[in-house]
Amino acid sequence: MGEDHHAIATRRSHARMLVLALAVLQAAFWGYAFYYIGERTHPWGGGFEWLPIGPLTVIFLGLVVPALIMGIMNSALRTAAILLVAALAANAVVWSQIVA
Repeated sequence: MGEDHHAIATRRSHARMLVLALAVLQAAFWGYAFYYIGERTHPWGGGFEWLPIGPLTVIFLGLVVPALIMGIMNSALRTAAILLVAALAANAVVWSQIVA
């Protein structure tokens, strides 16, 4: 007839673990960005090196945190995955500008 409930629950559990893992990796990347920029700032600089932290923080708070909450609550996992993919793409764009 249809899939049994155990298979559906297992698939949902795997999706939840994937969402949580991706959200934690995005959070670690956000923290690493602080370290990376901090290690490369000029001691007599004007602080402009820290400007990319703004967009990275907006990405983190606007996309990653909601996806993390959805993963913790085990709801809207597809939406959470879409948010995390969008965050990954946005972080890649910002990071390419940082290392350029």
